[in-house]
Amino acid sequence: MRFHHELRGRVDTRSDSPYTVALMSAPSDKRLAASPAATARVFVSCAAPDALYQCALYRHLAPLRRAEKITLHHSSEFPPSENREAEVRPWIQAADIVILLLSPDFFDDHDMFHVELRAALAHQKDDGAVLLPVFIRAMERTHTGFVGIQCLPDNGKAVRSWSDDDEAWTNVTAGIVRVIESWRAALGVGEPAIDAEPVGMLPSSPAGPSVLVLRTQPAALEFHCAFGTRALFGRSRSCQFPLRRAPRSVSNEHAAIGYDAYEDSFSVEALSAGGATHLNAVQLGKATRLKPGDCLTLGGAVPMYFFRPGFAAGGFYYRSTDTGCDLAQYLLIPDVEVRLRPLLFPDRLQNQALATAPYGTLRRTPEGFAFAPTSAAGASRCEAAAFRPLRHGETITAGAVKLCVEIRP
Repeated sequence: MRFHHELRGRVDTRSDSPYTVALMSAPSDKRLAASPAATARVFVSCAAPDALYQCALYRHLAPLRRAEKITLHHSSEFPPSENREAEVRPWIQAADIVILLLSPDFFDDHDMFHVELRAALAHQKDDGAVLLPVFIRAMERTHTGFVGIQCLPDNGKAVRSWSDDDEAWTNVTAGIVRVIESWRAALGVGEPAIDAEPVGMLPSSPAGPSVLVLRTQPAALEFHCAFGTRALFGRSRSCQFPLRRAPRSVSNEHAAIGYDAYEDSFSVEALSAGGATHLNAVQLGKATRLKPGDCLTLGGAVPMYFFRPGFAAGGFYYRSTDTGCDLAQYLLIPDVEVRLRPLLFPDRLQNQALATAPYGTLRRTPEGFAFAPTSAAGASRCEAAAFRPLRHGETITAGAVKLCVEIRP
């Protein structure tokens, strides 16, 4: 099936360069070498106004993510910047499957059309990657270039036009599963056994350390990364997020943050019996869902602010003057991989050199942790070979930043 250039030459008007758009093509030797574990790397391209549709797709793909059949990255991980094209292109080129969430806003967005769509089409043509278009909102399709091409949902009706959202996304997810089954069959690994995992649980393989702390040099920023669906704040060393220099008003196990995979949401609950836990200046009792910007105060003295750096994580940040750092980030990571970057808080870091540089991608492994640092081009090297194990006490280089590694049980 040809991609007829009805886009009036904005992708490529040369008659000698037709793009082929297909739901499945046999992976090239390059793709085979890049995916030894038969875990499909999926990139979702979505315009900013359609972020809620991206969230819904992420939730419906949760069983595949929990079973480690796919890793998932998406457009919103790359905020607008002068170097956005250089950052996002390597991730599209490393993907085995590229999902396009198509809508009027997608075609109207310069980055979606001129950067992500063009990179996806070239990647499909050159490397045999799978390109999977999903129409999420009704639109006139004659001049989109996808007329006559099999798209999802498979009845031709856009996701928003369905009377039941879950039925629409179930149809889309079933199509994605079929593509992954064909992709795995082409690799010769057989049918993908999607193991049933309880909702909200991590895959059962990681049995090693669960908490990683990365500190920048000079000491200006800390990342406290706990992989799982629940983490405790308190003065006790047994907490995933120990506040060792907190005042005595903070209990040993003071509060807990949890993740709900079905709702793709985070909540917080008070564990201290003294009533010294407040959310937005109101005493916290039962578990309460969090939204970005919420202020959690522990013991009346430690204010922390909730944020979502991406779908793969959520957590709190606060000024950690007692440890000599400008900012500490406590991240609960329910997925197996997350990108680390400080760009969210450029105004809160005194050291501005650390405020804009992306550091790299962190991955949980059965043995512990692995890290792919930022490349010279400003993008995390997402090929499997770029990840290297982290050892306690070592110092690693990520772009212009050095990170000290601490690993805790």
